[in-house]
Amino acid sequence: MKVGYNSWMGSLEWVFAAYGEVPEQWNMAEDGTLQYGSVHPGTKQALAKLREWMEKGYIHPDTALWDEGKSAEIWTKGNAGILPGAQWVPDWPAPDLTKNVPHAEYKAYPICGT
Repeated sequence: MKVGYNSWMGSLEWVFAAYGEVPEQWNMAEDGTLQYGSVHPGTKQALAKLREWMEKGYIHPDTALWDEGKSAEIWTKGNAGILPGAQWVPDWPAPDLTKNVPHAEYKAYPICGT
């Protein structure tokens, strides 16, 4: 994503978090110490998964050029199946999705185990 891995909407930190880290930030290790996410082994695994998804066409090749607004725009036009975002997505931009795409439905899924 244009603004980095960790952003308020449309970002990829949820993929990295599934492998235990988020790049470009300090994260708490299991032993209570801090470790830099960009050099954690889980980051390499997440990058491999993203590469696989790119090769399969699940991720648009221009995704890295989009900011939060562009990510929302793509989703609200019905051209994306997932929009990572905060708890307020039903207030914006979800109403634009249901206005622009007849019979569109969306559902929130938690991305953490808490």
